[in-house]
Amino acid sequence: MAVICIPLPISPAPNTRYETLHADRVLYYIDSRQHQHLMQAWTIVRKAGYVPDSVPLEHHMFGMMLGKDGKPFKTRAGGTVKLADLLDEALERARRLVAEKNPDMPADELEKLANAVGIGAVKYADLSKKPHH
Repeated sequence: MAVICIPLPISPAPNTRYETLHADRVLYYIDSRQHQHLMQAWTIVRKAGYVPDSVPLEHHMFGMMLGKDGKPFKTRAGGTVKLADLLDEALERARRLVAEKNPDMPADELEKLANAVGIGAVKYADLSKKPHH
């Protein structure tokens, strides 16, 4: 069984995921504002015979992701935060915090603890939000 999780808009198309990747199920994790667009696109994809009804196409909706300016990210303009950058920032903040609270901690222990705290904080922030289904 192949399950494909898609965190991006439907580019290139669901049929590519079905035919090329042999997906048994396709999951889209994108902004809730894209729901109507996805439903319309999937209707066309199904009617055109690109993806059979036996392959679920699922939209797992999230609320809007906002930038520092309080406006929604514009993915086409490249205005999003990259996961690698988010993780780097979380690790750096955790390192600073752990070092402040434990100034005598050996560097290898500090790094290990900062990694657990930083990555754990990102996971918690993600999992503590209830996605819309």
